[in-house]
Order: sequence, then C-alpha cells, then structure tokens
Amino acid sequence: MPRKKSTSVKKSKHSSTKPKTGKSGKKTVKKVAKKAIKKTKKKVIKLSVFAIIKTGGKQYKVKERDIIRVDKLEAKEGKEIEFSEVLLLVRGNEVKVGTPFVSKVRVKANVLEQGKDKKIIVLKYKPKKRYRKTYGHRQKYTELEIKKILTK
Repeated sequence: MPRKKSTSVKKSKHSSTKPKTGKSGKKTVKKVAKKAIKKTKKKVIKLSVFAIIKTGGKQYKVKERDIIRVDKLEAKEGKEIEFSEVLLLVRGNEVKVGTPFVSKVRVKANVLEQGKDKKIIVLKYKPKKRYRKTYGHRQKYTELEIKKILTK
C-alpha cells in the first residue's frame, strides 16, 4: 500500500498572540482603560438590594426573586415564611450590619417544594481487618422563592 504523506501546518513567524504595543513599546493599557471608563459612565447603575439571612445554622445571600434550597423547614408548599434573622442588608451604597441581627428587617419567602436530595453513599473501611460498612443518606430540603426584603 502506498503511504500517505503527512501534512503539517506551520505557524508563520509574524502571527503572534502578544498584546499590541504603542510606539514606545509599552502596552496601550491606558487607552483601553480610558475607553472602559467612558462606557461605564454612560451606563445607568442599578441599585442592588440583597440580604444575608440565617436559617438552619447556615447563612444564605438572597435577593428578591431568588430561588434557594435550605435545610427542611416545617411549612407546607405554597405557604409564606418570614425570616427575621437578617445578618446584613445592602441597599445600593447603604450597608447595615447586625449585632448579631439587623433590627426591623425581614425577608418574606414562598415555599415552592419539599423534597430530598440525591443519595450520598457513606463507606467505612479498615484495611486488613475485613471491616466494611456502607449506608446511604438523603438530605431533606425546602425550596424557597424570595418575595420581598422588608424594612420598617
């Protein structure tokens, strides 16, 4: 059988991925930064509102219309839950930090679903002792949709 010739593509010496440089040989970072600043000045900055709440011994960063999963809470699907343990509230440039909780701030949420996570398999093994134990665990969770962050 005739042997096929291998074709290899050679890169030219002139094509490189180095950043563009100015006349003096320095990178034109200043020009790029100036353009970026001009673009950001034109954009309207939206004020972000978020809070950090505490539930089930864990902390969650939430915004309005967020969907989060927390450890199981005793509430039926479709019901509304109110969290008063708010650790931090950020509203635009205004930041309120609680000691330990921010007073007069609440977060309202709707319960979307009660369920179980995927099974986690736990294996205990000791070498050379014929000791093996396996068991599984499914963590129960509550899925919430954050409705409002209320301040009095």
